Amino acid sequence: MDDLPVIRQVNRGDKQAFEKLVQRYQRPLFQYLGRMGLVQEEVEDLVQETFIRAYQHLSRFDIQRAQFSTWLFTIARRLAINAMARRRVTTADFEKDTVALATSHTDRYDDSALIKHRIHDALVQLPLKFRSPVALAYLGDMSMADIASVEACSVGTVKSRIHRGKQRLSVLLADLIGDNDYA
Repeated sequence: MDDLPVIRQVNRGDKQAFEKLVQRYQRPLFQYLGRMGLVQEEVEDLVQETFIRAYQHLSRFDIQRAQFSTWLFTIARRLAINAMARRRVTTADFEKDTVALATSHTDRYDDSALIKHRIHDALVQLPLKFRSPVALAYLGDMSMADIASVEACSVGTVKSRIHRGKQRLSVLLADLIGDNDYA
């Protein structure tokens, strides 16, 4: 789906057309913000706020400067950084909450749910400069150039950060994935 015709419709006053953009990008935004280490309620609020801001400023969007997805994820990234700065939850608090959740609901979790929690925990431990590009890369829809635009850095820097993020993740998840090539 090409976003430009939909954007033009919205800018001409067709408010309902914006729903097409929401449907296309809602799930990727949820995935990205979830991988940034935010809790479910924060993710829901930030996805909604991202779409509100995009809608309010859609007339300012310049297709010559970036793709709509890049522009949208840049909004989401900035909102996430601001939310994390306000919250300042430590990794220890997150680990404590995860352990409490897993032990109090062990009958509801299967191995895959516990693995997802471990991966999420490991992602949260990554510094933001590695976490954000890794999360964007695993959405699958963004090119390295788009990720570089969202991150406001060069493509080479993005590749380096993704590589270093993967290295750190492999160390953090060594017991989960077996052999650790980066140790």
